[in-house]
Amino acid sequence: MSVTCLCQAHVPLFQALCQMVVTDCWFFPVLTYMPQDFRSVLFKQQRERSEKRRQAEVDALLAAGGSIHDKYLLLWRQQMDRCFLIAINLQSLAPKSLDEQ
Repeated sequence: MSVTCLCQAHVPLFQALCQMVVTDCWFFPVLTYMPQDFRSVLFKQQRERSEKRRQAEVDALLAAGGSIHDKYLLLWRQQMDRCFLIAINLQSLAPKSLDEQ
């Protein structure tokens, strides 16, 4: 396995870590300054549920005898799903152009 292959294998892990850091940069100040805000509680519950579901998928794959390559593909798909959801959320927050109004 070449160095390039090893680096590419860590891309999903790196992207997931970056996403967690960015999310935490938003989440913890909200908890600090608005601890009773219902949105932070809902966000935390949704985040915990989705991460448990994703981890259960990985565990089920490995229990079924999945290879490292299968795990890589699953993690990559999960990360792309996260990116897709972020893109949809950002698109819904974007101001509408004058043509659409």
